[in-house]
Amino acid sequence: MEFNADIAIVICFLLVTLFIGMYCGRGIKTIKEYALGNRTFNTTTLAATILATWTAGSDFTITITGIYTKGIWYFLARFGDALNLLVIGLILAPRLKNFFGSLSVAETMGIYYGKYARIITAVASICIASGAVACQITIFSMIFSYFLDINNNYILIASSIVLVVYSSFGGIKAVTFTDVFQFLTFGISIPVFALFIWQIFGDIELAKNAMEHPLFNPSQTLKINSPKMLPSLNLFLCFVLPALNPTMFQRILMAKDEKQIKYSFVLASLISLIIFFMASFISFIAFSHNPNIEQDNLIMYIIDTYSFPELKVVLMLGIIAMVMSTADSWLNAGSVIFAHDICNPLGIKLKNELTVSKNCTIFMGIFAILLATASDDLLALILLIDNFYMPVVTVPLAFAIFGFRTTARPFLISVFIAIFFVIIWRAYIQPITDIDSLIPGMLANLIAFLSTHYLLQEPGGWVKNTKEGNNKDGTKKQFREFLKNLPDNISKFNLLEFCRKGLPYSSKTYIYFSIATFLTLITTISIDKVLYQDNFY
Repeated sequence: MEFNADIAIVICFLLVTLFIGMYCGRGIKTIKEYALGNRTFNTTTLAATILATWTAGSDFTITITGIYTKGIWYFLARFGDALNLLVIGLILAPRLKNFFGSLSVAETMGIYYGKYARIITAVASICIASGAVACQITIFSMIFSYFLDINNNYILIASSIVLVVYSSFGGIKAVTFTDVFQFLTFGISIPVFALFIWQIFGDIELAKNAMEHPLFNPSQTLKINSPKMLPSLNLFLCFVLPALNPTMFQRILMAKDEKQIKYSFVLASLISLIIFFMASFISFIAFSHNPNIEQDNLIMYIIDTYSFPELKVVLMLGIIAMVMSTADSWLNAGSVIFAHDICNPLGIKLKNELTVSKNCTIFMGIFAILLATASDDLLALILLIDNFYMPVVTVPLAFAIFGFRTTARPFLISVFIAIFFVIIWRAYIQPITDIDSLIPGMLANLIAFLSTHYLLQEPGGWVKNTKEGNNKDGTKKQFREFLKNLPDNISKFNLLEFCRKGLPYSSKTYIYFSIATFLTLITTISIDKVLYQDNFY
């Protein structure tokens, strides 16, 4: 049998991932540790697992395909996806302290809206988890069947086994530390690939010509009366509004405090923006070079045409890392919710929640593989599975976060109205307007939720967050003290002491800075002299 270096590299990557997952996930004894890992993660690790879970292989593929085929409208709509994490970090994080102590989003919903809300949220969470894993499996199949000269089912099965084994064995600790490894993999491979295709195929004149195309020319495309305006705005809202899905809510519960939530999500958002721009850049370069590539073969064509064998393997590993880092998180979240939030409320007695949760991971993986065959359109599949969750869970959960309290009745009524509205919209209105049912379904839930609460005169309503009020008073006091002491601080200012306080805590920082400086110099030196002089200013 002839040696295949590509297959060997993929197998090595899977084995390293398996080793990290098994090693870091050992010693798990309780369902709480399996779900949250004792909340001992530092901010950088938490940000890495947030980003690795958020940046899915399907998202990378959808972004490249969407911008190539739909142009600037899709770019603006998809931009909301990177802003989503920023909204959580800056707006929601200060209000999330009261949710610590829960193991899942379903348990949190049960605390505020009762047992049936917990079960409904759990079912919706498992549906969206299975769909998310199915999207990643679809990307697996697509990549392997095109590039590896073996039956893609073999690698697909091997990857799924690795994924399920470390996810079920080590819980969130295994998922988190493999996410860090996988984040480093795709965080390096995507920018490297983008820079190489620009170096080899990038051309200023071709880029200028592409900007004159109706898809990418803002003056021709971005018009208020454009038929793409409303669908793109709807898609932007779908991306930018935090769904607070099971995996992201799990990351929130893993944090030590609300301050760590803020910094980890903001950091993840900034890196997510960079990856989004890189994917958009790759798509635009491909369009400027060849605007006639078939949509179904776009991602494979780009990898096959715009890279040499070694670079092809690097990008393949990057996509595999994105796929696995998202899929393992969804498997873990879904399995915990099944054991903890469906069996318990239904009165099903379990001898060991942890064992049931581990076994559920296997069945979810099998179901996701079957679901992957149901749709070839990844964006449509993602929006479909989001319709199982956001119109049902996101609206009442957001009200709970912002301090609105009510009983189970408004929740149940609004859920059934939202589900009915989504079904009607998808059957009769969406085919005409090309506007997905997700945002209309959320609006239906919102209106029904508030109307039912006040019409039925349910107890509760808006509850003032006294802690937040005290924080505001404290901030005002600190600001007044700052202004009062400002003249004295200026007169006593010592530049040397100020610089000494800003020194890094660890000497490793100097090493990292020197490496970054060295790489910057090498990059600058490698630029063509004429090009450098022409663009110096």
